[in-house]
Amino acid sequence: MRSERGSIPASRVNHAATITRKARQMLLGFLAGRKQHGSSSPAHVLRQAQDERGLLPSHGSTSPTSSDSARSRSSPRAGQKSSLRAGRYERVARALGRLAIVLFILAMPVFLVTSNVRMAFDSLRLYRYGFERYDVVSTTGLDMEQLMTVAREFRDYFHSSQELLDVRVTLGGEERALFNQREVLHMRDVKGLVRRVYRLQEVAGAYIAGYVVVALLATRGRGVRSLAGRVLVGSVLTVGLLALGGVALLVGFDRLFQVFHILGFPGGNWSFDPRYNYLTRLFTEGFFMDATLLLALATVAEALLLALVAWGIRKRMPGSLRR
Repeated sequence: MRSERGSIPASRVNHAATITRKARQMLLGFLAGRKQHGSSSPAHVLRQAQDERGLLPSHGSTSPTSSDSARSRSSPRAGQKSSLRAGRYERVARALGRLAIVLFILAMPVFLVTSNVRMAFDSLRLYRYGFERYDVVSTTGLDMEQLMTVAREFRDYFHSSQELLDVRVTLGGEERALFNQREVLHMRDVKGLVRRVYRLQEVAGAYIAGYVVVALLATRGRGVRSLAGRVLVGSVLTVGLLALGGVALLVGFDRLFQVFHILGFPGGNWSFDPRYNYLTRLFTEGFFMDATLLLALATVAEALLLALVAWGIRKRMPGSLRR
């Protein structure tokens, strides 16, 4: 027989039955979910619960990931490097542009002077002027016809591949070589110097032409006024340099003539005695001075003409093209 102290109250029994029933319902629901989703791992259950509570980002969410954070941290640094690189390229481009302008301006006097030197060496009229001006017929014993033949031989020699100059004339009824070996070797050196002047003229002319074409194409024709301004500067520079050179020639031509030969012919085979050599009888120091002055005057005249044309272009250029 049971005592009343050991009996269980009915309310407690009912409460336990209720808890048992709810636990069984939860277990049945859990098993049903397992069959439906095919997964019963705790991680899956936890993720599903978090998803139901809105703790996980959805597939369309824009929340930053670790890679996005790394890119966001590196993007300002990459942008800064790109900006520095672009600035460096811009500075280099500007420096090259200024250098091209300076070379264009300097190429103008070089081209004008070397072009006139080339024309002087090819001018038979200049040779005849020297022969007549300094009475070369009487100093050499050659008539003017033979002297002009000699002049043609010189002109052709500078344009040929012939290494040594061989000029033959008739003196006293006998045909002979006009120049001795020392004179021939000196003319070989002269030819080398003249050919370098020709190459310099061609390079300067090619650069000027190329610069003009590139400048006009780059600006689509709108840079004509700026180009004319650079031609004007180059022309004024040419006139200034030739003016200084002309004064120096008038004051000390003998000294300049000697310095030129020392620098141009370091071998020292440029000094001749007119009593025994024909070179100094054909081309006297006075002839070289006259030829140099004529060359300077021609260059100045050409530079002034270019300056006048450039000034006219800048003055008359339409306002829409003044760039």
